[in-house]
Order: sequence, then C-alpha cells, then structure tokens
Amino acid sequence: MIQLALGKVESSLAEEQRVVLERARQPLPSTKRCPTLILALERLGRVNYEYRYRITLAHFWARYPKPKIEEDPYATLPEDDNVPMEVEVLFDDSDPPIT
Repeated sequence: MIQLALGKVESSLAEEQRVVLERARQPLPSTKRCPTLILALERLGRVNYEYRYRITLAHFWARYPKPKIEEDPYATLPEDDNVPMEVEVLFDDSDPPIT
C-alpha cells in the first residue's frame, strides 16, 4: 500500500519536473517586448528598491537612535556649489619668497 502511494508520488513529481523543464525551454511570448510590461517591471523594481531602503533606514534608526555623525571635510556640500571660482587655476610649486 505504502509502496504504491510512494510510486504515485514519485511519478507525479517526475511529471511535474518534466513539465517545468519544458516550459523553461520554451521561448518567452511576445509580451517580452511589450512596452507596458517593461514599464511595469521598472516601476515594480523602483518600488521594491524604495521599500527595501525604508526598511534598512528603519533598522538603522532602531539600532542607533541618536548617532554621532562627523562631517567629512572632503565632501562636496550644496553650499559649495554657489561659490564663484575660476575653472582653471595655474599651479605654482615654487618656493615662497623669504621675508
């Protein structure tokens, strides 16, 4: 009795694996080139990325409620973009005059 049931399960599993392999080998339908499908997948990816970002941020704030952040002296800040400066500055590596 158990042998019979086990044989049926094994045969149905083998059949299911065969069907899955056949489907995997078949070419994708023309929806692969459908612009609306591509747009929907891009939106889904963006939503997934934003959701994972928010979860990661929530974990960070839960672990470090009041983090001490040191500013990077070499970082480009938005305030620095409004400072007028020359595009090309000559480099002078000569010794400074002795006074």
